[in-house]
Amino acid sequence: MWFGIGDASKIALISISAGIPIYVNRFTAIRGVDARLVEMAAAAGASRWRLITRVLLPGHCTARWSASG
Repeated sequence: MWFGIGDASKIALISISAGIPIYVNRFTAIRGVDARLVEMAAAAGASRWRLITRVLLPGHCTARWSASG
């Protein structure tokens, strides 16, 4: 668990400790996006990149879940 006694170890430990809750909240937010929006974007011919950047990431749902916890 510990990475040593230097500054790099402290930075790594803080990054891991902060990164895990951020990842979990972001994942929960993306799973909470309405399936009809994803289906509509796919039917309109959106690429995977467009689906992620235009449907999954934006909106108040992602911001709300990212700020919680």
